[in-house]
Amino acid sequence: MPSIIVPRDADNWVDRGEPDLPQLVTVLRHFLGPERGIGVERLEDAARDIQGLVWGDATESHVSGYLRRLGEELSIDENELPPRRLAASALWSIAKLGIVRDNAVRALKGQPAAQPIARPPLSEWLAARLLSPEELEAWRRERSVDRHPSSDIRPTALNDESEL
Repeated sequence: MPSIIVPRDADNWVDRGEPDLPQLVTVLRHFLGPERGIGVERLEDAARDIQGLVWGDATESHVSGYLRRLGEELSIDENELPPRRLAASALWSIAKLGIVRDNAVRALKGQPAAQPIARPPLSEWLAARLLSPEELEAWRRERSVDRHPSSDIRPTALNDESEL
């Protein structure tokens, strides 16, 4: 089916229907400095993180915070980087454009909009990042034991007349 939204002679990645990942990688490489020689795989991982943030309704400020952490992780002095808020705005816009464009194309084809990947519970997310692999496994075992049917009992209201 020919697309109504994407002209054949499009001049930009959005209109051509190309993925946003290469664009995100390009902006990240420019932001972090091409002379640093950061590998494509690491840049793609960071780009996917940013896609996930935007899928999760993150703002440009959240992306800016992620860039600060990324710079620290790569041992890059913040004073050596271009303005982080500007890069965050560009990265957020690219990722959001990809989402909106892809959902518009799906809508034109009568398909449902893409859904973000389900987020794990906060406790699981934190445990995976803060605990060692051994501690994490023990924590997960402990949680599976704690999930006994009796743990689903909910307390009744204090003013319940049947308990008076």
